[in-house]
Amino acid sequence: MASLFVADHHRPHRVAVIGHSGRGGYGHGLDVAWRRILGVEIVGIADPDKEGCQKALDRLKLNRGYSDYRKKLQETLPEFVSVAPGHPDQHSDMTLAAIEAGVKGIYVEKPFCRVPAESDLMIDAADRRGTKTAVAHRNRYHLALPVVKRLVEDGAIGF
Repeated sequence: MASLFVADHHRPHRVAVIGHSGRGGYGHGLDVAWRRILGVEIVGIADPDKEGCQKALDRLKLNRGYSDYRKKLQETLPEFVSVAPGHPDQHSDMTLAAIEAGVKGIYVEKPFCRVPAESDLMIDAADRRGTKTAVAHRNRYHLALPVVKRLVEDGAIGF
């Protein structure tokens, strides 16, 4: 498997994955993407669904999973966290818990949250703690986007 990124460091960056097999699974590879980054160690997975947790452990080649993501955050002390459930109903709680645990960065599945008030809470908490957050919008780099941009700029589409 080819690496996509090489981290600049002397020790592996600690990453944890929070999923929920019963609530949207693991969106768009937010768990396995970390395996392709050199200098990263996945230190924990949390999924309250026992069977789903075991599948994630197998997929990530890990030995120990947690049913409670808060406990996992306390015990594994990750620097980065993927908030991976495909349904947004838990994103805010999971993201806020990761921020409070002191993570440096969060990669969260879309949609980011259910309502603007949740977004405000997460953004304010991240700003206070200096945590960076990225939402997994893979189409940000879609090959069609430069074409669409040119068509809009040329007045061929849009208004």
